[in-house]
Amino acid sequence: MSVFSHPHNYYDNPPSQGWKVTDTDLITISFACISVLARCYTKFVLINSPGWDDYTVIMALCVAIGRLAVDMVSLHQYGAGRHFWDIPPEWYDGYLTAVAVDGYL
Repeated sequence: MSVFSHPHNYYDNPPSQGWKVTDTDLITISFACISVLARCYTKFVLINSPGWDDYTVIMALCVAIGRLAVDMVSLHQYGAGRHFWDIPPEWYDGYLTAVAVDGYL
């Protein structure tokens, strides 16, 4: 194989780095949920004085959960985490749509 040749396609069982994204997303969102729940409990229950910043943090957590969902769909249905040449061409539309939605979130 020369330097300029296209690598072999592994459509059946390609190597993937998607597990790293999954682990990072789940650990990060777990810490975020715990932090936001502790903040909300303190502000809404103990102090009984929520402010606009509390609602903003809740909205940001909702967006982060939406981003996590898009990441999981793109990893498990459209081959994110693989090399681009290991993604079957019929998955390109869904993969690129998921990448665009993830970028917007």
